[in-house]
Amino acid sequence: GTSFYVPKLMLKKILFASFWLFNAVFLSLVTAFWFRETLVTKVANHLLAGRQIVVTGLHGLHFDSTHAAIEQLELQLPNGQQLLIAGVDARISVTSLFSVPVVETLELGYAELRDAFVPAMQNSGAAADKLPVSELTQLLREFPVAAIVVKAIRLPQRREALALALQHKAGELNLQINSDNLHLLANFTQASAATTAVIKITLNHNDETIGNFQLSLQPVASAFVLGGDGHLTIADLNTLSGDLQQQALKLPLIAVNLDFDLAGTVNDDVYGTFNGNATGTTPPTFALHIQSGSTIALPADPAGELGELTLRLSDKAELTFTTGAAAGINTATVPLQVTGSLQNKPFGIAAALTLSQTNVNGVYQLKTTGLEFTGLTAWQPEFDIDARLVLDRNQLSFSTPVLLRSAPADAGITSVGSYTFATGAASMHLSVAPVEFIEKSRPLSMWLGGWPYEFDLLTGTLTAELDVQLQAATQTTKALISANMKATLKDVAGLYNSIFFRGLNGEIQGSVDNKDTFKLATPPLTLTIASVDIGMPIDKLTVQFQLDKDSQRVLISAAHGETLGGTVSAEDLIYDFSRERNDLKLRFSGVRLDHVLKMVKYDGIEASGAVSGILPLTLTSKGVEVAAGTLQADQPGGHIRYLAGAAAGVEGNASLALMNQALGNYQFESLTSSIDYAKNGELLLAVHLQGQNPDMNKGQRINLNLNLSDNIPALLKSLQATRVIEDFLQKKYQ
Repeated sequence: GTSFYVPKLMLKKILFASFWLFNAVFLSLVTAFWFRETLVTKVANHLLAGRQIVVTGLHGLHFDSTHAAIEQLELQLPNGQQLLIAGVDARISVTSLFSVPVVETLELGYAELRDAFVPAMQNSGAAADKLPVSELTQLLREFPVAAIVVKAIRLPQRREALALALQHKAGELNLQINSDNLHLLANFTQASAATTAVIKITLNHNDETIGNFQLSLQPVASAFVLGGDGHLTIADLNTLSGDLQQQALKLPLIAVNLDFDLAGTVNDDVYGTFNGNATGTTPPTFALHIQSGSTIALPADPAGELGELTLRLSDKAELTFTTGAAAGINTATVPLQVTGSLQNKPFGIAAALTLSQTNVNGVYQLKTTGLEFTGLTAWQPEFDIDARLVLDRNQLSFSTPVLLRSAPADAGITSVGSYTFATGAASMHLSVAPVEFIEKSRPLSMWLGGWPYEFDLLTGTLTAELDVQLQAATQTTKALISANMKATLKDVAGLYNSIFFRGLNGEIQGSVDNKDTFKLATPPLTLTIASVDIGMPIDKLTVQFQLDKDSQRVLISAAHGETLGGTVSAEDLIYDFSRERNDLKLRFSGVRLDHVLKMVKYDGIEASGAVSGILPLTLTSKGVEVAAGTLQADQPGGHIRYLAGAAAGVEGNASLALMNQALGNYQFESLTSSIDYAKNGELLLAVHLQGQNPDMNKGQRINLNLNLSDNIPALLKSLQATRVIEDFLQKKYQ
């Protein structure tokens, strides 16, 4: 941040040091022809006492009536820095022993500022800390030296020396500052204190003009009416930063193309008002307008997935600045468009930004209106922010509510975070206060607006927290992003595609980072669901699971639920994301046949008894497969009563008529079945029954083999269609 203060302070130091120092030195020369250098130093320091500039060393003083030279001059400046000047050569004229020497030209062979300067806005009250605009323009207008040439001047922030040349005549001052690839030309003109001062600046880089600026100051009472315009074009800021020999910012600009103008007023005692010494109650302000079409290019984002970003003003932007005690940006309105790419896919952001400063210490308020994203995903919620930004030298911190435009009420989502410029480290904490979902009036889809997915939360409450850490990339390491999340679900009901669930409770925790291909990990978690309807209802479901990032697997240590009067369970299931096929095994126990028939509502059939079995599942990208599943009856068996069996026709197929008659009152002792489920959704059951019908052949044993098939997706869909979602959601928990 130091380099941003150098141009203003260097101009102030050079002008004031030149004006006061050399007047003091050469005033002392008039009476020092036969005295030593120490006397000249003491006289100069006495004359400079009010300016807080101390001559700490003066060596090699030579002079005559037209010429003066100092081999080395050492000064201590008001901020504690040392200014070393070598090879001072001045052409002077002395009209008489009773007149002040006039410096016609001044040449400095070498100048160097020593010790790092740490800028601080302190109310020291020192005269050197105040620079009224009228005093500055007077100094520029009546500069006492016709020419100053500094062949080489070194600054703490630069390895390469700068060359400086200043030419002055009445009412006009020209300044050139040159390095190998950079050239700054400045021109100041003002005929008198009552006329308008004009400052023109041209900045060239590699023989191309990259900036033109013009500023006018019209004196009115104790203030100045400010006007001006300019253009800035930088194609490669990294190259420019290298030529400036400044360390690149952690988030530098790549290129800028700006057209702007400004207008307003500034206090005469502008530096005094910075320090809170202004006597007026309303500090003057001025406005900076950046024209429509101006652009700023940013580099790829720290995560390395965004291409170059371009910020374009869709309309004229206006920034107002105050010149009083709360110096800085007062308000800003910026209609902005951002374009870039994410994983080689273009995206855009559009918003109208409004910015207001609330504190001189760098506290700002940033608000967006109509924030829009394009190209990032198929859908994103519509939201805006109303952020509080705190800029404190090396760190930017923020806090903001996330304003969902479609939310029926305040969602209570807040975000706080910070970014450290020196290290490139950022952090953010996002929290969601308890949000209550209400079916029809306030489901999740209504909170977010335009929700396109077949998933919704209809009732219950949700709270969530998200912590994000970012470390920007370096030349040797890639950028790192990590996040920890936690969400608490309480009595949540909703749907996923055609699957309904209610009474979802539990806490979901997890971490994510971009170090590996598989980015998500969780500790062991437990979720409970009062009821889930996949066509057949499963109640009191408990699932214990964990996502293991290192092995890229989901580990289900246990799952248990109640269904159709029995239970369904699983243990030690593993789903490996790196495999195309995953084998899982479910166990059914005590499933009651009367519950099954009640669910499917087959008229004319009664059954009792229970069955248990194993269902081996194979999950693939194309669906679910079952091969060689087994099912058997629980002891002591049960019965099947096909009420239409006794009256079944005896004509036609004799085997079918016999089976119908047997099923009219069939008492089975054992039931076994193999289960196969194809990718096309067809379920095949090969059922083998052993038992008897006491109403046939005096209870002679009858063995039956049945092959049954059905399309399970269609069957489950039809079963769900028989239940109304409102009845499912409003059903009281047992």
